[in-house]
Amino acid sequence: MRRGGGCCGPDAAGALASDHRGGARRMPAGSHGRGAASGGAGGERAGTAGALAATALPGARSRARRRGAALRRHRPRARRRGPNRARAGDGARARAVRVGRGPRRLPRRADDRDHAARLRAPLRAAAMKRTADVVVVGGGVIGCAIARELARRGVRTIVVERGEVGGEATRAAAGMVAPQAESTGPGPLLRLGIASRARYAEWTESLGAESGIDVEYRTDGIVYVALTAADARVLAARARWQRAAGLRVERLRDARRLVRALTRRVRMALHFPDDHRVNNERLVTALAVAARRAGAEVMERTPVTAVRARRGKVEGVDTGAGSIDAPVVVDAAGAWAGALGLPPGVSPPPVFPVRGQIIVLRGGLDAIPRPLYSRRGYVVPRVDGRVLAGSTLEDAGYEKRVTAGAAADILAAACAMAPAVGGMTLETAYAGLRPATPDHRPIIGPAPGVAGLLYATGHYRSGILLAPITAQAIADLVVDGRTALPLAGMSPGRFVRRRRR
Repeated sequence: MRRGGGCCGPDAAGALASDHRGGARRMPAGSHGRGAASGGAGGERAGTAGALAATALPGARSRARRRGAALRRHRPRARRRGPNRARAGDGARARAVRVGRGPRRLPRRADDRDHAARLRAPLRAAAMKRTADVVVVGGGVIGCAIARELARRGVRTIVVERGEVGGEATRAAAGMVAPQAESTGPGPLLRLGIASRARYAEWTESLGAESGIDVEYRTDGIVYVALTAADARVLAARARWQRAAGLRVERLRDARRLVRALTRRVRMALHFPDDHRVNNERLVTALAVAARRAGAEVMERTPVTAVRARRGKVEGVDTGAGSIDAPVVVDAAGAWAGALGLPPGVSPPPVFPVRGQIIVLRGGLDAIPRPLYSRRGYVVPRVDGRVLAGSTLEDAGYEKRVTAGAAADILAAACAMAPAVGGMTLETAYAGLRPATPDHRPIIGPAPGVAGLLYATGHYRSGILLAPITAQAIADLVVDGRTALPLAGMSPGRFVRRRRR
């Protein structure tokens, strides 16, 4: 046998014997790529012995390969190059991260948290992409009533509200369901109001069952008083034409029997037994809850910037939280309905704000158990002991502040009807913007010029009253393409015809 320089010494023989008995040895941590020096005179590394052993013993070559593979698994290695693969030495160079449409590279040694906002922005926009059958713009009593009705019919509906649900004209109302007391004459608005009032009892009962909220619907009528001879003539005329139309109106000989706090200076008093009231704050909350439980989605604090359309058909809306694709959009944005961005060639609804202020008092529920009206104001009791006194009709743009002059006028009118109001506690005051139209009638129906856009706005002082019938009419138009409800005189096209003249 040929003498060599230590490769066949005792250590090498032990290594070969170990390999033969148990296969490749496990390398201790930190010894990757290196072996201890052999005990031979040449001081060669153990890897050389392994390489020689691979040619000396049968089957040793495969064992040496397995040992090398085990070592390589613990060794940093370059990965295959690709559009989203890092280079060799991953961690020292820029890393590729796929976000949105393609890879973005973080700076060398960058902390992911430093770039979280930049990386999440396109992902958030993609996540906010929504689809629906119908998008309802506006989360007031009209918008929520429509969403509930559509959801109950199996229509996937999303309500998009720029502020809080019911936070505008809906909350700044007295909750009157009073088409007769608040009507100045016969016409299409009165017919629509009577039809909506007839649905109120069943509507609020089912709404309470769906939401678990009592909306405090009360049917004890309204007392309307005249304090001057001129007011008495107006009330007498109203009673005559309403009786001729088959509506119930009662003249009271002793109105103080129904309202003990009433002044003795009353010239005439009428009772409208079929006019009712509801707690509008609880009503809109119940509608939102019922709509959600029926399957509708309600997005608050999300402004809608524009309605998208293509080739004369609605495709959806753009919002501050991303776009929503939908073939139908209902504009129920109240006083802001005309500010919604519309496709070219589509005229916005002629809706403008009219400010109304209300004073909230507390006490005197026994003295004023039911609503009390005059031609200068009203007083409406609430179940919780509050008394609402209102209201004003002001052209003040979009300014919702309460003014001292208006508050003084409201309190003066309330005290003239019921002097006991002067002793009540002043709790708060607020203002709201009613959505008015040039003829003071709502705009309900398909918008001219584009398919899939419907209007449900301009309800002025009748939003609470007309919520049930408006919701049913819009749902009929969306699902069936037509409705049998009395919408004559409410079409959006009536203003288009006027402009053409």
